[in-house]
Amino acid sequence: MADTMDAVLKPSRRATAREVIEVGKRLCLLKEMTLHGEFAGRCEALGFSDSIARRYMVLARRFHSASDTLLTAAGGFGKLVELIALDDDEIEALGRGEEVRGLSLCSLARMTVRQVREAVRAVQDVPFEKRTVLQSAGGSNAAKSRLSVDVQR
Repeated sequence: MADTMDAVLKPSRRATAREVIEVGKRLCLLKEMTLHGEFAGRCEALGFSDSIARRYMVLARRFHSASDTLLTAAGGFGKLVELIALDDDEIEALGRGEEVRGLSLCSLARMTVRQVREAVRAVQDVPFEKRTVLQSAGGSNAAKSRLSVDVQR
């Protein structure tokens, strides 16, 4: 069985998000089947560094139940890595087509990895007290604009 998994686990630079998650799931299985201390060697034999293999596994755990529309919009590995910072509710909301941290499915599909990183981190840089006020402002764009100007000061 391990040899069959090895054939499927070859890393691809052009892998879709769904393929990335599938590789992550298989790496999780491989880790469970591998004796203690041998996992890193198996990963290197497959063309993965240990740290990249662990990222694939984290992505698989985090996005295993994400909607197909979200995974299609994310495209591949890079954007999924940036979306890890979202909590479970935000991932679900984004998958349903709601806007989260300035991201929508349409904008996510058009954005570069760097733009996704900046959008996800923008809210993280806001102090907790002002972030709570921003979230409670709800749909009022004018209130959000005023508060975001205050936060930038």
